Amino acid sequence: MLPGWYRRPDSNGDQPVVQAEVDVATGRVEWERAFPHEGDVVKCSTPLWRTTRLASGYGDGRDGFLFVTCHGEFLVWYADRDADEPTAIVQSPTYVERYPTEEDVASQVRMLQSARWRPAVNEEEIRSRPKLWYGSRVLDDRRRFWAVSHRNVWSAVIPSLSYIDMFRLTDDGPEYALTLQVADKVMGMDVLGDTLAVLVVRDAGGVVEERRVDWYDISSVTDPR
Repeated sequence: MLPGWYRRPDSNGDQPVVQAEVDVATGRVEWERAFPHEGDVVKCSTPLWRTTRLASGYGDGRDGFLFVTCHGEFLVWYADRDADEPTAIVQSPTYVERYPTEEDVASQVRMLQSARWRPAVNEEEIRSRPKLWYGSRVLDDRRRFWAVSHRNVWSAVIPSLSYIDMFRLTDDGPEYALTLQVADKVMGMDVLGDTLAVLVVRDAGGVVEERRVDWYDISSVTDPR
């Protein structure tokens, strides 16, 4: 089975995100569901700038789904993907409410103005949109959820350190375990067993940033079993 999602128009003219599982051999959709709106599931402390359904969930390998919501403030877990109510809602202990700086706004405006399709630019709207807390994320085969915090795609400053939160998915729900500190700005990552691979960019003093893949031995991170 191949997990994924798609948008399906409804009678209200919306296009909600639908989680689905597809049989690769036949192309048949074996399971699908549009999960509730995040505002109906959890109360975000940071105002939502738009209302969306729980989407882009992570299959937990046991018929459940894990979602990140409220800009990264909460993790919502359905142990049973067909259940009406979530099994657990956990607040990230590292979450910080943030809004774009003037530098972030200027960077995004430049990008939008240079776009070929020339979208309308509303600086006040950009300023009012809370930043997402988590960037790259992965749920590994040991039911550990990893997420890069302090997401900032618009800043021209490349940080020398990145922070990765790790949650263990137990029978009672996600449990915050630790935060790893790694060098440079993490753009993507993957975890296999005791190895963490991160794609990073760093300021090497030239015109173009240096990109590389770093590998970390994370065997010291306790297996949740």
